[in-house]
Order: sequence, then C-alpha cells, then structure tokens
Amino acid sequence: MSRDEQRIYANIMKNLIIYLCSLACVVSSQAAPGDTPERLITFALEKDSRPWSPEQPGTNITGVVIEWALKGQPIASWKELVDERLLLTRRSVRQHVNGWKSMLAQVDSKAEVKEEENSDGSITVTYDSVKADEMGISRHFKGPAGIYVLSYRVRSKLQNAETLKLWEGIIAAATLPADKR
Repeated sequence: MSRDEQRIYANIMKNLIIYLCSLACVVSSQAAPGDTPERLITFALEKDSRPWSPEQPGTNITGVVIEWALKGQPIASWKELVDERLLLTRRSVRQHVNGWKSMLAQVDSKAEVKEEENSDGSITVTYDSVKADEMGISRHFKGPAGIYVLSYRVRSKLQNAETLKLWEGIIAAATLPADKR
C-alpha cells in the first residue's frame, strides 16, 4: 500500500470512528433507562436466562466493543463475560485469527486453541489459558467495516459444561445483520 493509500485509509478510519462515536452518543442519549445498546452481531443472548448487564459501547481508533457481565458483576472483575467487537481492519478473518493466536501464545505458550472454519467464512475459536485464568469461545466474521467478533469468556475454575454447551450453540447460531454483511 502506498503512502497516499495509507493516508486515505487512515482518514476513512478516522471519519468512521467519529461517526460511530457520534452514533453511540445519539443512541445512548435517546435510550430509555434499561435499554441495551444496538448490537453489532445478531445472537440469542436471551437463551442464557441469567440477567446480563451491558456496558455502553466503547470506541477508539481501532474499533467498537460492547461488553456484558452478569448483573451485579463489574466488567473490571468479571467472572463470565460476553462481548461483541468490531475491529476496523482490512485484514482477512484468517489473518486476524492468526494474529490473535500469536498474541495469545505470547501471553500463554501452553494455551490450548482449537478452531473451526464455518461455511459462511467465519472462524470459531475455542481456547483455554491456565495462565490467563480463562476459557473462551469466539466467532470471527468478516464484514464491510472489518472483523466482527462475538465472544463468551469464563474464568477457568468456574467452567460449567452445561453453560459452555449453551454458549457454543448461541455463538454457532450468531450472524451478522444484513446491513453488516
């Protein structure tokens, strides 16, 4: 990519971030108490009958994140966490997942990682990291603005086979809304 193309891309990304931040502010200012932020990915959070509390969307130059913790559990000290991310990138899903796995290996070289390529081009990754004290399932989609990721994470000691099976199903059935494909 030439310098001119890099400048144009950086300018587009900056404008997209400004737009997304503005949209988040408008949506949150118009929301009634108890409303949840607009979702980046379509998934059946309600299949997990426990009460989940969302944080307001966070944005920065690299993307957007929406996190949910179980009601009464602060995000900063989560025991179980669901998050959606939009990573503003031109990379492919494969490049993104390979980069993510490389970063995980730097934190925990003994982490167990399994992945599955899905028929829609998305990749589902399951990992267990003793060093990070977490296990997670995530699905990585390619959309027009970048990589969209839906993740369920749980502290290693709190893993429950029934809950993991439930979240495997929720993540397997997740899709990008039509306007994000």
